[in-house]
Amino acid sequence: MSFERRQQEVSLSENEQQTQEMLEKKSRWSEALARIERVKDRLGKGIDENAKETVVAFLVNEFPTQQSCEGHLEERFGKMERIDPYITIGVEDVPERYVGEAEIKKKIADQFNIVPEAVDRAENDAADNAYWDYISENKIQETRAYQGMRGKNEELEKRAAALLDEFYKDRDASKRPRLLHIKTIGPAGYSLSMPIGKMKKKFRIII
Repeated sequence: MSFERRQQEVSLSENEQQTQEMLEKKSRWSEALARIERVKDRLGKGIDENAKETVVAFLVNEFPTQQSCEGHLEERFGKMERIDPYITIGVEDVPERYVGEAEIKKKIADQFNIVPEAVDRAENDAADNAYWDYISENKIQETRAYQGMRGKNEELEKRAAALLDEFYKDRDASKRPRLLHIKTIGPAGYSLSMPIGKMKKKFRIII
């Protein structure tokens, strides 16, 4: 077989592989889009239309999403404020952060005559403070499941940061300011970033 013939066969094989990869990506995209069309929140509402494409892009690239919003006006403290669009990215939450958390919350709830679910919520400062004081004073440890969740989210953050670095590597930030950013927040390694896809507004991504 001539060298030219072998080269033609190699090129054909590469083209076939690229075509197959493209078909697989399109299939994953269609499957993810169909899946999010069935997602409903506690109020029975689906994913906001302007957030769908970005949510699908994350899912196809193996970034699990938990919440999303295309942005809206909301009344806070007597005035209207704009809530920026966001997507929450991270693995499924675990039932308890701390060892024996359910028992601790029940103990605090009995002291304040409230339900355990309300113990560490902002609307009950006294119970919330009592709960965190108990955790601190007794040096309560996090569960292995929670530590595992944090580790997985930290890996997601590293992947996202690497993708952003690659995206901006050859772009001149002086001509077009960087819109995508990540910063770590929260005890489980969640992080924030800004907008990609068709959305023209700031897009906050929480990992």
